[in-house]
Amino acid sequence: MMPTGIAGTGNIDYLRLQGSRYSVDQSGIRHLSTIRPLWLPALRSALDPLHKGYVKPEDYFTLIHDRSLSDTLRRLVFESAGYGTLVECARASDDLALPAAVESPSSHIGWMSAQIVAIPTPAELGIVTARDTIESSRDAISAYFDGTAGDVHVYVRYLQTGQIERKSLSKQVRPVEGLSIGAALSIRHELDSDDHVWSWDLRIAEFKACQGGEYIITACNDSTSVEFCTRPLKISSDNMLHVNDNSLCSAIPKFDYMLLGPSKAFIHPPKVGEKVQIEYDGFWYDSRVTTVDGDEIEFVDWENSPKKGEINDIRASHSGGPNETDDDNLFFSEEQLTQLGKGTRRLWRPWRRNVDTYNVRPYRRFHIDDTIEAPVMYPDFRFHYHDINNSQLYLPARIVDVQGDQYVIEFSPAFSVHSWWPGRIPQGEEVDLGPGSDIRLKNPFDFNRVAVAMDLVRPSNDGPRPALGVQSAKPSTWSSFQGTHLCELEDLLERSLWNKDRDDERAGG
Repeated sequence: MMPTGIAGTGNIDYLRLQGSRYSVDQSGIRHLSTIRPLWLPALRSALDPLHKGYVKPEDYFTLIHDRSLSDTLRRLVFESAGYGTLVECARASDDLALPAAVESPSSHIGWMSAQIVAIPTPAELGIVTARDTIESSRDAISAYFDGTAGDVHVYVRYLQTGQIERKSLSKQVRPVEGLSIGAALSIRHELDSDDHVWSWDLRIAEFKACQGGEYIITACNDSTSVEFCTRPLKISSDNMLHVNDNSLCSAIPKFDYMLLGPSKAFIHPPKVGEKVQIEYDGFWYDSRVTTVDGDEIEFVDWENSPKKGEINDIRASHSGGPNETDDDNLFFSEEQLTQLGKGTRRLWRPWRRNVDTYNVRPYRRFHIDDTIEAPVMYPDFRFHYHDINNSQLYLPARIVDVQGDQYVIEFSPAFSVHSWWPGRIPQGEEVDLGPGSDIRLKNPFDFNRVAVAMDLVRPSNDGPRPALGVQSAKPSTWSSFQGTHLCELEDLLERSLWNKDRDDERAGG
């Protein structure tokens, strides 16, 4: 038995009380034969990856391992349907309505983090059974053939509000936290001194969403490739499905990362106190600007200066990285920092000196005029407000200023048409966290402007994107033929396998 989504009944007040317009029937699908599209292609790919037209016994037993065949097929169904994976969904007008006090036409905008909690039914997959055709009228049968399903809907649970919604897989779903093929990122390396550094820039070449919220990402640059497992959403919610099968990530190193923006250099001058990043020996360090002097800045480490020996340990574990440089000025003692109050000098606009080395950049490569996505303070269907620092509702915006480790961002004024928009409330005015709550939130919005922590924004990622299965920059059929294959030996073994009976007959004759 496998879970499916079903629509609830009752008026809007009853649905709000229930907490969702939809629910999950844990025994909705009882027969694997009715949902072959969810397991047959995956089974064929697993047993015959090179498309030779037959299955080796050892490949079959490797796939089954210590499970039964039905359990193996159930696992393939869950993987194919994305059950338990984290995605983002576009809010839509058919989402559970907001309270009347803040409800307005097309009141649901933005993208929310969610988890897929059900398996599509045969009807939702566009499968027409023999019984359907026998019991249907002639017009209905024609409609089956003329109106083949071009899309599949999935049932997701919003992690922050708990409601279950039905979403179009091709129009309203995308990977979580702005992940996409080709996106730039840096990997975080932890140091023994409780500090961290960021790797050289990489591009996402492939990723896969796993059950329970983990993602496997392959990122590369001109000289190296890194595969790692990560958890993009650092949250623990009672609404999440917790899946114990993490076998895919068990043998892969785990790292945190940050997505990067488009600004590799400063167009607008950095400010004193601004958080920037300084490159040393192929790694990027979070730093604070202490002085701006023409084309140069002076800086100190944002928190504590890492020890040089720890950087050498990281470099030794990542062969193929960028070449070392001769700049050894970053590593100075805490006593020197205290006495001098400043660090070394770097060029923030080197092109003015005919230099093409860019070793100072805006933090996360985001700066003024960049288009981004940012969280918004908002009320849910229970009239509970979610603070901007914890919000999972993201909308497009533009950076208009930088203040220390915060961006001042500006949303489209068109958003103010919505009755719930926080910019319609005076800046600094307090609102109840929820009906009858003693906790109050102060509104940070000044109409369509707000200051937000640098780590909360992400690159602009407009529209839906494929989210289920392996997303890759290379054709999917290439993977089976890449890597080490002893083709001649395999062919020899296969010929001996198929010719064994014939050889025995000749020997007996």
